[in-house]
Amino acid sequence: MLAYRNRGSLEPGPDSQSFTSRLPDEFLVTKEKRLTAGHKVSIKLLRQLFNCFPVLLFRIHAAHLFVCSRIDRHLDDHVPLHLICYRFIIHRQRSSPSWTNDMRFFISAGEPSGDEHAAHLLREMKLREPELRCDGFGGPEMQKQGCHLLHEMTGNAVMGFLRVIPLLAHFRRLVKRAETYLQDNRPDAVVLVDFPGFNWWIARTAHQLDIPVYYYLPPQLWAWAPWRIRRVRKWVDHVICTLPFEYDWYASRGVNATYVGHPFFDEVADQQLSATTLRTLKTTEENQKVFALLPGSRSQELEHNWPVMLQIAGRVQQAYPGIKWVAGCYRKEHQLRCVELQKKSGLQLNIHYETGQTSEVIETADACLMVSGSVSLELLARRTPGVVLYRTGRIMRFVGRKLVSCRFFTLTNLIADAELMPEILSSGNPTRDIDHISRILIEWAGSTEALNNRRQQLDVLAQKIALSGATARTAELLLAKSPVSQTEDLAA
Repeated sequence: MLAYRNRGSLEPGPDSQSFTSRLPDEFLVTKEKRLTAGHKVSIKLLRQLFNCFPVLLFRIHAAHLFVCSRIDRHLDDHVPLHLICYRFIIHRQRSSPSWTNDMRFFISAGEPSGDEHAAHLLREMKLREPELRCDGFGGPEMQKQGCHLLHEMTGNAVMGFLRVIPLLAHFRRLVKRAETYLQDNRPDAVVLVDFPGFNWWIARTAHQLDIPVYYYLPPQLWAWAPWRIRRVRKWVDHVICTLPFEYDWYASRGVNATYVGHPFFDEVADQQLSATTLRTLKTTEENQKVFALLPGSRSQELEHNWPVMLQIAGRVQQAYPGIKWVAGCYRKEHQLRCVELQKKSGLQLNIHYETGQTSEVIETADACLMVSGSVSLELLARRTPGVVLYRTGRIMRFVGRKLVSCRFFTLTNLIADAELMPEILSSGNPTRDIDHISRILIEWAGSTEALNNRRQQLDVLAQKIALSGATARTAELLLAKSPVSQTEDLAA
């Protein structure tokens, strides 16, 4: 155990060694030569404090990190001073039976897709650090990978100002819960996954506690409301970009960023498709085409888009009655709601429903009609042509026109900087949009050549961008930047 005379004295105990003797001479000499006389006094005081209060300061190290970060500004050595302090504390603490150097991360994901991406990231991190611990906000996929959830968030995924208002008090309580957790447990880092409306406040809380903040799948500031970059500069230490133009955008604005590639391509490459489902979905009739309907992963999206998608499918079926329709639903309750809305519509459509088999649906489809989302990247990876629909209210569309600053809203089109997937942002009376999308799908239903041309365009882009390894690169980046990892490197 640690020896010191008493907590009220700055004098070390008889069995304690000095702070200087615990550190490599080159660190202290190199750094102190660069310090003014005033900063040398601060260093001397820190040495005394660390000799006498190592256990206490390790548990409440936010204060000394704040001081050290101010001193670090005057140093041009690449080793941050607070990491040297960490090295000394860890060396002293390891003599205690209660010592553990397991890494601990806090991950916050709110969307169903973010839950999946975070789960794959956590799996990759645990392959490299089996004793790694994780807590946070997320969904069932993260929980399967051993993450202890403070709250299940995927059911709270909503879009639009009016939809968020009733949940503000709930989100505020969750932020307070996160604040309490971060104060009591002080993880090595906080990793945010999309869901910016909520995660901004987690970033702010972690930043105030001097916990490193990493944003994985960052908010699409390049698309709308770019003024929010101020929040990133203020509260986020590192942005992990998944799109090439996204990295350029953040880096050009002075944000510390790294491009790793998009995790969707990893998931497509690693996924083992169900052979039984594939056989069920494939058509047995010659020249019959399979068209897929993807109503989105949020209940709100389904309510807005599915009735319009049914109207479009009805138009296409009138022109080509032999088309096989397959719907890929995210949850079982989504499937039940889709069936209910289909019955209410009165349309005589023979739709085969699948739940949790979206990849198999995309793989077997000749073309897809889908709600806008990151699923467009899976269509790109599988070279499946698609038409993108997104229904929104008039107020949101008006606000969007004022704030949106990019040509497209579909990720595949943004990457290509061309409309490889026809996209329609719809509001109000959908008749014109139904006509427009129906014409595109009718053309594809009647022309194999038109579909093949789309597939060739997608293939050219996919060969450039749909590369695997993004999740592994992200895991290695986070583990390498962990304070525990860095201090152990210093101690070696």
